[in-house]
Amino acid sequence: MKKILLIILINLLFSSYSIAGSVTSKIKYVQIVAGGNIPNTVLIKFEAPPVDRPSCATDDRMVADLSTPSGKAILSIALAAKASGAEVFSGGSNSCSTNLEKILYIRYL
Repeated sequence: MKKILLIILINLLFSSYSIAGSVTSKIKYVQIVAGGNIPNTVLIKFEAPPVDRPSCATDDRMVADLSTPSGKAILSIALAAKASGAEVFSGGSNSCSTNLEKILYIRYL
């Protein structure tokens, strides 16, 4: 019984990391949202849709919060990649703002 409980506990600890979306693609567009239901955010639309998204992510764009230093860094990398036509690799956080998966990290390729 203790072994079964240990296995269940380990699965619960790591399950939140197994379904996060990811994408390797060029950026189609970068959109700043100033108001509405997700104010002060950047939405990033990729040329290819993210895969393995959580069920809450019904929109294939991804979102970052511009009120944080990491959100501003994500915007900077996204704009540089868009301007140069480079691909990025982006991973989601497995959580959403409205129907958009939050970006956990982005890598300029």
